[in-house]
Amino acid sequence: MLLASGGFIGLIVAALFLSFAMDTWRRYRLVLRTPLLPTAQWRTGSSRQAAQGQLASGPAGPLIAPFSGEPCVWYYAELQETFDPGEQGGRTTRVIWKLTSAPPALQDGTGSLLIDSALLRDDEVSHSVIDHTETGSSWDWRSSPYHAAWADLPPQVQGPPGRGSRNSEEFNLTERLVREGEGLTIVAATLTRTPLGPTVTKRRLARTIVHRMPRHHLLADLKSTTQQERRDGVHIGLASAVFLAVGLVLAYFAER
Repeated sequence: MLLASGGFIGLIVAALFLSFAMDTWRRYRLVLRTPLLPTAQWRTGSSRQAAQGQLASGPAGPLIAPFSGEPCVWYYAELQETFDPGEQGGRTTRVIWKLTSAPPALQDGTGSLLIDSALLRDDEVSHSVIDHTETGSSWDWRSSPYHAAWADLPPQVQGPPGRGSRNSEEFNLTERLVREGEGLTIVAATLTRTPLGPTVTKRRLARTIVHRMPRHHLLADLKSTTQQERRDGVHIGLASAVFLAVGLVLAYFAER
């Protein structure tokens, strides 16, 4: 029965790989079928449009990330608390403080569009420059390694010292940024009018793709990943089916 159990688990893993391959393939088809438009031709409200260009300073001009001190065109910092809610079950993480800069601009030689911060926080877009964790029941900026940087922030954005909840276990300070001149490809996003200017945002319930890769490299990477995940799923599935069949046969003869 051990072989049969292993084979059954293997089939589940194979199904997961094949589902990953299908999801990656959908992303590939979305990039392939969404027309690449100059930023000057983007239309408000439509999500069937894509653009690529270089990131530049937005309305706030060149920036310095508050905790790392690195020059950038956009940054985002947050403080997370991990705590045990007790009777509610398992460890839970929540954001207790965050700070983001004004949006950067995407330029392609025909125009310029601002990029909403929510599209820039993934590893495929921005760089993680600080990931600092401290254990304990409270976080106090005054005793942290980043006290000086925090003290230099305007009082209205400093937020509370961060005492956390009664069952706090650890705190994690992270900072992400994007640098001037970095490439960016945006697929299936929408253009929204904001007080700062036309801003690219993620449309609700839509699959939006944002990546540092140029469009042709992104297509090649998604296609290659799809093929690899599909091969892995098929190989694991075939091997698991053999294990399952052998295990069932052995179990059958063991009971006779």
